[in-house]
Amino acid sequence: MIGLALAMIIVAFLILIPNRAGEEGMENLPPRLFPMFDERKEEVQPVLPPIIVEIRKTPTKQEAIQGSTIPFEITIRNLENHTLHNLTLDERFDDQILKVVDAGGGSISQNRLAWFIAALEPSEERTIRYSMQIQNDAPSVPLQTTAYVYGEDVQEMTSGLRMVSTDIAVIALPQSGVEQGMILSWISEILH
Repeated sequence: MIGLALAMIIVAFLILIPNRAGEEGMENLPPRLFPMFDERKEEVQPVLPPIIVEIRKTPTKQEAIQGSTIPFEITIRNLENHTLHNLTLDERFDDQILKVVDAGGGSISQNRLAWFIAALEPSEERTIRYSMQIQNDAPSVPLQTTAYVYGEDVQEMTSGLRMVSTDIAVIALPQSGVEQGMILSWISEILH
């Protein structure tokens, strides 16, 4: 008997609520029953798409020998329809293998080369040219350098859009000729 009464109350509740909503409108229902229609909630701010900047980086060589200089070119372009402000273009490299020869107007700090861009107008493109030298004792391994762009207007960008890496194969030339110690021992034998 109690079960039947409880079932009737549940059915009545389910029937009355939709009828009440149909007659009076959803806005008149108690907010605790239908929280998604509570107009007293704060307005939700729309999620804006991230700011887009294109970054390209080109070494002039895909492979280089120890001691050689490699010119690089980085191009940054504003793909948005408004000006981007206070950008930093940052080049990271292994300072045990590479040495900056020409910073292209950037500032050098250990394994980092950075350029500040105060403003980049819509569709504007900036190209920076700089050079690095491979150390004479660099191992024969692939060498990677990575350029990043960051700033107050590009924080929400995905990393694939604000960084680019390049790989350069370092080729160690084989030793040729006679070692210095051998030459001295031959000269010493001849003189005696």
